[in-house]
Amino acid sequence: VVIVGAPTASDAELLGRVLGAHPHLAAHAAVGISPDEELAVSVADSAAKGARPLLFSDDAFENAAAWARVFPRARLVLMGRDGDDVALDDEVALRTTAMVRKSFLQSPVESIAGVLAFLGEPPHPGPLRSLVESFPGSEPSK
Repeated sequence: VVIVGAPTASDAELLGRVLGAHPHLAAHAAVGISPDEELAVSVADSAAKGARPLLFSDDAFENAAAWARVFPRARLVLMGRDGDDVALDDEVALRTTAMVRKSFLQSPVESIAGVLAFLGEPPHPGPLRSLVESFPGSEPSK
């Protein structure tokens, strides 16, 4: 399980929609909610079926850290913004294996490509830029 904490709900939705279209990944939205047993079971089921589960929360640090306690072997990718005050407890900080420290919406194409590279997955099978640009409210970099 990989937990991706995005700065806002719209960032998390964009990440989930684009990466969820990848054939090897299974996207699960944890936007606006704290850990929920039913969703946790669904995430575990997707892993059992051979997909790589990604859990998207809408707070890069607080909500993602809460989900990290539900999945003690999860890896974390935290999509922070410049100047974010990060205070992760030691147990969660040890599993934070990637942290993006720039505004996500300034470069969503690059950020999503970076997450795929971090996961060791091949590039998205569809045109990544057009998928991002078709998402309402996104402002990809040129």
